[in-house]
Amino acid sequence: MEGWISLHRQLMENELYFSEKFTKSAAWIDLLLLANHQKGTLFIRGNEINLEPGELCYSQLTLAERWKWNFKTVKSYLDLLTDRKMITYSGGKVTTKISIVNWGKYQKNGVRNRVDNKGVNAVLEGCNGEQNGEQMENRTEINNTVNNRDKNNRNSLNEFSIENLPLNLNGELFYQNDFFFITQTFKNELIEKLPANNLTNEILMTEFYKMENWLKVHGSKKNYRSFITNWLSKVKSPGNQTKQFNFKFNPVKR
Repeated sequence: MEGWISLHRQLMENELYFSEKFTKSAAWIDLLLLANHQKGTLFIRGNEINLEPGELCYSQLTLAERWKWNFKTVKSYLDLLTDRKMITYSGGKVTTKISIVNWGKYQKNGVRNRVDNKGVNAVLEGCNGEQNGEQMENRTEINNTVNNRDKNNRNSLNEFSIENLPLNLNGELFYQNDFFFITQTFKNELIEKLPANNLTNEILMTEFYKMENWLKVHGSKKNYRSFITNWLSKVKSPGNQTKQFNFKFNPVKR
């Protein structure tokens, strides 16, 4: 069969995407959607990881939870893709780095219909020539529908959940573990709220590691922003005094 189609990464936000256990083909498509589209750098437990286009970095445990598989099945599947020369991967205690072989084959070259981050331009492409009033009315209706949908999605999104990791932020990540990720922007927000003389990158990453271990015992959270800011608000200062910071959150017992 000739030709190909474009898949927007917003496909992962559809309510049906994670509604059931992944098949092998669905997991392959997921890897393609998760792969970086440009160079980026992220830090995982203090380790700097550079990613090229077509590469992704997730632990096999995270993929197992994401695909509703067990750990051994994920390992066997990655080995299968490696044998078929579809990927290469290297794993360690921290994470697994996966490279899509022949990544360029899965990208459209040359002239293309541009799809913006609302994913609707392809729908709105009209015939050559001027658009009539009916086309303009349809365009407005579609844009309004998509804007409302995206607003609802943003309101319900657990924004720092690892399952909702925005791929276009890979180059701006400060930290990532099996439960949540931290962007440079959010890190800067934390630095602004916390006393500058009490907060270093090392302290942050140490506390994030402690949070991950806590979550492994107690389970995932519904709101990682609140969980993270609540946790850090209780970090002891060098003078062994708990600082109180200007965050609004629901208390988390630990």
